[in-house]
Amino acid sequence: MDISKEPNLIDKAKSLGTAAVNWATKDGFQKVSDEQFQQRKDICLACPNWDKTGYNNIGKCMLCGCSTMKLYMPHSQCPDKPPRWGPISVGA
Repeated sequence: MDISKEPNLIDKAKSLGTAAVNWATKDGFQKVSDEQFQQRKDICLACPNWDKTGYNNIGKCMLCGCSTMKLYMPHSQCPDKPPRWGPISVGA
């Protein structure tokens, strides 16, 4: 695991803040389905950028610092290039 890729605290806060604003303004606080969440989580768990020991073994993405919160947000997408998973359209 290359820790030099991990974002600093300010970048982590910006990433989560942007995701939260999008969740409120674009998604109306709706969540993805349980199946969609699990698909995203499975992709993250298999990713070489996932640190399974992060946040006291909860795990975290070494690219954005997220554990699982963004996986629930429909407009979020994986920070890898290209993204390993993308936005999901949810009903209004």
